[in-house]
Amino acid sequence: MKFRIIVALIFTLTATAQTFAVSLQNERQTSLTLFDAYLKEVERLDGDGLLPRHNRKLSWNQLTQKLRSELKKSQSRMEMGRVFTRLDAAYTNLHAHIRLNPDYDFTSEGRPMIAASFQPEFISEDGSVPRYRVANVRKEYFIHLEPNQRPQKGDEVIAINGISIKKWSDENFEFCKFPLRNQCESDFWDNFRKGNLSWYRRQPLSYSLKRDGKRIDIKIPVYARVENNSSSSSNNQKPTPCGAEPDRYPNFDLVYQGYQACVYENKTLPNTSLLRIRSFRYKKGELVNDIDHVSKEVERFAKKYWDKKSQIVQHLIIDVVDNGGGDIVTDWSAQFLDKLFKISGFSLKNKGIGRSRLAKECLLRRQREI
Repeated sequence: MKFRIIVALIFTLTATAQTFAVSLQNERQTSLTLFDAYLKEVERLDGDGLLPRHNRKLSWNQLTQKLRSELKKSQSRMEMGRVFTRLDAAYTNLHAHIRLNPDYDFTSEGRPMIAASFQPEFISEDGSVPRYRVANVRKEYFIHLEPNQRPQKGDEVIAINGISIKKWSDENFEFCKFPLRNQCESDFWDNFRKGNLSWYRRQPLSYSLKRDGKRIDIKIPVYARVENNSSSSSNNQKPTPCGAEPDRYPNFDLVYQGYQACVYENKTLPNTSLLRIRSFRYKKGELVNDIDHVSKEVERFAKKYWDKKSQIVQHLIIDVVDNGGGDIVTDWSAQFLDKLFKISGFSLKNKGIGRSRLAKECLLRRQREI
């Protein structure tokens, strides 16, 4: 009897494995078909969107062939999905995004978090960076190590998983939506953390650090932050104001909260404000802080914050990374622009509201920490 049960179990497992292999092969083939169709649509509809890649080492064709090869070797839905995520990161069009089914999206397991972050020490205008430094450390993840073996803020990062930080920076430039290298360097850490480069959360992670002339190799814990919004109840959830991103801007404090727009400040930078606009999309009648339209958003921002602060602020950072668009944004442009301003081929002009002095610098890019 035991022999029969064991034989039956072996046959069942073998049949299940064969079925899975056939299913995976079919899904892989479907994914390759979708991959090729996506590339054709990009070239047909938005060839100009690829122009910013002219300064990359790999051509668009070389990079997509490399990704297609990875897709052919994928052994799970998550691996297939990650290829599409990397393809999306490499496509230099800020208004085009690939959205994955949760079964193919490894970020559906939770927001990827790393116990020690890094950032460029300084970014020159041409995008060159002299050194990368440890920016923040979750100390509770390293209490098992001797104090001198723990990562410390300010340590120089010289390699990740045995690969020089320069090579990771070069890869980041290949998988970055922004046109300029200095913009991509500002987004390097976030791009790495999200798994858009050749490392992602399911793989081991180690940093090689330099401190006082000595090299220290440290294993870095990686974990997932699970959001409290299951897919089954997401449709019933009430909209929430921005500001629930405490790790987005290290050392910055939330000082103003609207609906889709929030302002952060750093006490050591009294003349700098960071305006986060996470979306331009609103639903009429769905009020958050009495806001259900972009015009009301801008009006409240001006009344509660900008009219009081505009004479002090000299540097205004506007973060619209991951902003999916929505309503017309002329209300925002009129708020800040006193004269003709041209960006990416579009011209905007203030009609003369003159409610405040224009901030001396408006940096339309993400800067993790100043």
